[in-house]
Amino acid sequence: MEKQSFLQALHDKYCDNDTQEEQVHIISGKEVKMIGFEEMEKKLADLMFLRIVLLNKQNIDRFSDEELKDKNCDDRFQLKSLQELDLRDNYIESWSTLSEITNVCPKLRELVITGNPILPPNEQDVETVRQSLKNITNLIIGNVNYSWSDVNKFLPIFDGLRKLNLFQN
Repeated sequence: MEKQSFLQALHDKYCDNDTQEEQVHIISGKEVKMIGFEEMEKKLADLMFLRIVLLNKQNIDRFSDEELKDKNCDDRFQLKSLQELDLRDNYIESWSTLSEITNVCPKLRELVITGNPILPPNEQDVETVRQSLKNITNLIIGNVNYSWSDVNKFLPIFDGLRKLNLFQN
């Protein structure tokens, strides 16, 4: 799978409705029809009401592609109710990319960025991204090879942080 933008991964997972009219699956050798699945897909496709988004292992390395730049402010890409975002095991390398992503999530409280090659922030990063990450109360950032010095560099970004998980660092 190629690297892709956050918006593309979000669209592919939650908005792409190129599914068959009738959802039929084989489970334990029995044919099962997914009744009401279309209604659930419609709700998921309305990103404004999603509270939890799981985009782990989606090869995300940036917020948007050039062809989507005009749509960034479109309400369709605003995650106004989102409270938990899992971006574990992607390719996010910078705090500014993380800030772009969280800018469309004004109610975000929990962020999982475990397993991303995110570099420790510099002083400029801290000031630039503080606003978009100010509401985070629970941060899970394991397996990024941060030292305590690196942790101390990003802690000032999170004014309301109550829970920090730094496993495998």
